[in-house]
Amino acid sequence: MSGPLLLENRRERARFWTAPEGGGTDLLDADFFTHCYGRHDHDCYAIGVITRGSERFAYRGGVHVAGKGDIVVVHPGEIHDGEAAIDEGWSYKMLYLPPGVLTPEDASPTAPLPFFPSPVIRDPELARRLIGLHDALGDAPEGLGRQSLMKLAADDLVRRHSSGPATPAPRRREPRAVARAREALEAAFPHPVQLDDLAEAAGVAPLYLIRAFRQATGLPPHAWQGQRRLRHAQGLLRQGRPIADVAIDCGFADQSHFTRAFKRLTGVTPGRYRSGSYKTGGPDRL
Repeated sequence: MSGPLLLENRRERARFWTAPEGGGTDLLDADFFTHCYGRHDHDCYAIGVITRGSERFAYRGGVHVAGKGDIVVVHPGEIHDGEAAIDEGWSYKMLYLPPGVLTPEDASPTAPLPFFPSPVIRDPELARRLIGLHDALGDAPEGLGRQSLMKLAADDLVRRHSSGPATPAPRRREPRAVARAREALEAAFPHPVQLDDLAEAAGVAPLYLIRAFRQATGLPPHAWQGQRRLRHAQGLLRQGRPIADVAIDCGFADQSHFTRAFKRLTGVTPGRYRSGSYKTGGPDRL
């Protein structure tokens, strides 16, 4: 595992690294004051404990506030953001757990993922265990102890606070126009796309496409394309590719533009992400 790395930016601090447990688990330990996450999703469970202050985030049609000692759970594929809820900002320890970590051992391979009805959980004992797991994945030697801590914490979280299979946030069925637009954006990656051209490919008017796309995916087309670029960039950074090359390959105007966009959605710079995850072999995630 690559060792934790420290980033200082005024009063803000963020450590990012990847542990091999769970098939590749990303971890973040941060103090934020003015940082605001853009709307995004993950391909994993984002699970954390607030250790100072308070965070506010929009998720599954509501706005939620988590304070010191609260556990935050965000499902894979769910659009959300994040910012300070008070002037003092917030600190937290985040674990980005691959979905399989939270799947019961006796579940069938096709079983739906556990669903957590509340994104903010008050469970002081479990919060302490999650903090202990987070710390162990950064400091303790790899091996049986860390693996056991992960298994036990994941099992307790599911047993105590899940309530059946995961369900997507309420949205309309994806119109065929949105599906065609997504295909066009994928095919054009990482090149710029004009709205009129995208609407023509989708077979609808531009304004209708913007509204339908946001309704179906939670993001407007340009933001969806930007997140797609950043996901691809994460994979290239994990391979150790130079940051300037990654910025160009993923369609960003320059390295500065890439760095700003990357930090807004991950909390760390591309350099810190690359150093923390390079050669770990973990999965891409945002």
